Amino acid sequence: MKIRLTETQYRRLIKEYGGNEHQPLTIEGWEDIWWNLRKITKSFGEPYDGWFDFGGLFFFLDEDEGVLELPPQKLSEWRDDPTEAREILDDYVERLKNIFDQSDLGLKLDVDPDYSMKIYRLN
Repeated sequence: MKIRLTETQYRRLIKEYGGNEHQPLTIEGWEDIWWNLRKITKSFGEPYDGWFDFGGLFFFLDEDEGVLELPPQKLSEWRDDPTEAREILDDYVERLKNIFDQSDLGLKLDVDPDYSMKIYRLN
């Protein structure tokens, strides 16, 4: 069975799935990026001692990968009702993705079902 793709479809696949290798950054590199994001919205707190705050989500640098990580989130820490907690965290995810898209800094957000997250800078 052969699958034929138009050039547009092929380019979209390459953009979404191919060439998504990330560029490992140092703490200084992430601080520069965070300050640029802070110019877009004050929801990004000032980077402090290796921690990067976005509205109560505290990311830290994984020095081995050069990415920012957020540990798994306990829903009970956000709200008593798990459904409300998921809605709040889903809202944070959407806000981050939208800000990253408008920033043109080449940032990508990966989110797991437990709301652990990684922020990458793509090459």
